[in-house]
Amino acid sequence: MRPGTPAARPSADLHDAAQLRTIEEYLERQLQQVRARLADLEDGLTTTDVLATLRREASALAGLSQRTLRAVLDIVVNNARLMREHETRVFDGDALFFTAAAPRDEDWLTRKAWAPYIGGTLENHDIDCLHQDLTQPERMDEIAEVLRARLR
Repeated sequence: MRPGTPAARPSADLHDAAQLRTIEEYLERQLQQVRARLADLEDGLTTTDVLATLRREASALAGLSQRTLRAVLDIVVNNARLMREHETRVFDGDALFFTAAAPRDEDWLTRKAWAPYIGGTLENHDIDCLHQDLTQPERMDEIAEVLRARLR
């Protein structure tokens, strides 16, 4: 495929998150990732339970007010809409890629899914964590080391 030309439309699985049309659907998908940590709750999840879990897990969302969290979720839903409507083009160059490589239930998005969108080489670095943990300080230190070495 020639760089700068539209790439083939991604499969529905690749942009599964883009198919989410409501905040409730988005929250349900996110909560699937923390349910194991909340297994001791008998009557289901409440906003308080979720916020407490986010705080324990040092999530960036943990310190947000409910009003701000709602605004963030509105943005996420809008971004999913934009993803559905966007025509992806090929990037004409090499890409440095960091894979959240810890085992997970989802297997629909891998670094190979990016190949049609990169005109050059895709250089991968596995980081032993889940996607949501990539921005934790220890993971950012690992990523920074790779970037520091590449920029020398």
